[in-house]
Amino acid sequence: MHAERDFAVGFFDNPSTEDAITALAEATSITLFLGAGASADQGLPSWASLVRKLLAERLSSATQLQGENKRLADLVLASNPQVSAASIVDELFLQSLDGKKPSSDARRLRNEAIRAELYGANPEEWVASAPSTMQAVLELACILKIAGKDVHIASTNYDIVGEWVKDNSPAVKRYLQVWNYNLVFVDEVDQLDGVDPKSDIPFVYLHGRIGVDGEASERIVFSEADYADWMVDGRGFSSYFIDRVASSALLLVGTSMRDYNISNILRRHGSNTLRVALLPIQGEVADNLDVPHVDWPILANFAVKRGDHLRVRILRPDFFGQVTQFLLELGYRVASRGVGYTPYTRRIRLWATSWNKASYNVSSKRQRAQKLLRELAVQLVHEHDQVEHAKVEVWVRANPDRRLMERWCSSSASWPIDTDGVWPLQISIDYTSTHPSVLCFASRGEVHGFLPLQSPIRWTHFLALPIILDGDRRYSTLPVGAIVAFLSSPTHAVYPQSVPRGPSTVDNSRYIPSILSNLPEVQRRMIEVGTQTVMPRAVVAGSPR
Repeated sequence: MHAERDFAVGFFDNPSTEDAITALAEATSITLFLGAGASADQGLPSWASLVRKLLAERLSSATQLQGENKRLADLVLASNPQVSAASIVDELFLQSLDGKKPSSDARRLRNEAIRAELYGANPEEWVASAPSTMQAVLELACILKIAGKDVHIASTNYDIVGEWVKDNSPAVKRYLQVWNYNLVFVDEVDQLDGVDPKSDIPFVYLHGRIGVDGEASERIVFSEADYADWMVDGRGFSSYFIDRVASSALLLVGTSMRDYNISNILRRHGSNTLRVALLPIQGEVADNLDVPHVDWPILANFAVKRGDHLRVRILRPDFFGQVTQFLLELGYRVASRGVGYTPYTRRIRLWATSWNKASYNVSSKRQRAQKLLRELAVQLVHEHDQVEHAKVEVWVRANPDRRLMERWCSSSASWPIDTDGVWPLQISIDYTSTHPSVLCFASRGEVHGFLPLQSPIRWTHFLALPIILDGDRRYSTLPVGAIVAFLSSPTHAVYPQSVPRGPSTVDNSRYIPSILSNLPEVQRRMIEVGTQTVMPRAVVAGSPR
């Protein structure tokens, strides 16, 4: 029996989190098993969302109830297991061909529809955003390989996010080039014979691969019939996966563990091996706003009991960003070989103690920081003709023992401020928060979008970036705050029906066009200024470069 999560303290303050990191670091053979959540920060759909979208698309043409297709798709998913719903999708595609053409043609149409859902209307123009969970996965795989461990990556995803990261991440490319390793992508069983265990890190598409160019694996595992074929020796990766489950430690990332076929393998094989699954609450229990806040911990810990049933140690991070942080921490632990590794919970308190002493209530430091923010706000207006006004704020999590983001400094603040006072505005780091500082902090990624309508209109858009320290080994990769730009662009204030609740990595329509055209430079400046304000050393006065 594994310990349930104690929600009175943070995820990394729970002993079970550090115990899992230590146990995985000591494993000599490890498989990183990836589900749809590993690509979620690229705006790609979850498995349930993918099936729902395909159902809605097919039902709109297969029924006379126009406009009811989405409701019907929800009903189908609610009354059928997800794989069974996928089988209905396959039959609807076959029905669209009047049953006259072979089922292979229906599968080809289905795969093309999946491609469109993964990569959008113009797949050839698709690019991933970085950094990402997948980047942390590949970096960890490289570190494990360098440490002499037998490491495989096994994914049930069809997308090519891993391939994009391999080709575009400087850190991953550096690891592979310096150590002369290869990241080998495998989507057919016979390709496994060509993997060199000494130099290759295999990335296995257990359910097949669908590329942006439309090229798909011979066998895409989607419906019940596909799974039946997948389980037959020689026709799918089931034997390979069973062998990895039985012989190596297993770290599950981005999977809901609702795939019966995978769960059955976990239950029947490898009962004596280490298996750890990261199941963040964000996106699951927390997205069901009908569930009272007080019941979330209870429901979240039910997954731990199911993990015991499947012989998997379930860890419940609060947010998606903590999954990435866990992968980074595991990499640090492996790279240090247990010597000189300082756990996250100690590093974050070291930063908080140093920064609070040096800056938190020091009026001169806050005033210098405000000068940097004002200069940045002025630049945003002067360099982007569609921005009429701008305000830039720095938010920090000054106390690691409290789940609060505090607005420490703003470009629009009035001075003087009582040097003994504390900036009054605080936002709870909570699953239900829609404040940009919390959204980017919790996801470890940029968020942007529209702000709710106001009368009179003051701010129409926001752009928020997490402040993650990586230039000082003492505080390496610590998320400590956020820098948020509030912008006024009435000419681009085309409001959606609701404000997005999470990261927006694909919909560029939410950017102000002039900001979008200069986005990399805007992001660089914001990160530079934000980092300067939260480092425990003196804030450097002067314009951002």
